[in-house]
Amino acid sequence: MLKNISSHLDDAQMNYPEHFIFAIGISSTLIYAGIACACHAILPNLFTTTASLAVNRLQDILNH
Repeated sequence: MLKNISSHLDDAQMNYPEHFIFAIGISSTLIYAGIACACHAILPNLFTTTASLAVNRLQDILNH
């Protein structure tokens, strides 16, 4: 298992703390977008672009 972790970190060109901070940032954005979507489902006039903007931002981050 440690070999798999090391391999992934090497592939990502990050050390463990860098990867941890990056992954927490991605997951926080996804959680925020998910909550916004749930609120939007109940009140469609709220958070009309929040999730799509978050997805676009994440796509930019992950593609660079």
